[in-house]
Amino acid sequence: MRPTVEDRLRDILEAIVEIEALLAGYDFARFTADKTSRMATERYLEVICEAARR
Repeated sequence: MRPTVEDRLRDILEAIVEIEALLAGYDFARFTADKTSRMATERYLEVICEAARR
């Protein structure tokens, strides 16, 4: 079964919540120095973009 609009919106919201949790307490310097966090954030943004595209 294909994902519904609600499923995609839920995916977007979950990715946003994960980014917020991942980066809580970070400043720009810490974020740019932490490759793992940058890569995880990038992946969550990909999820958001893919869900929004469809």
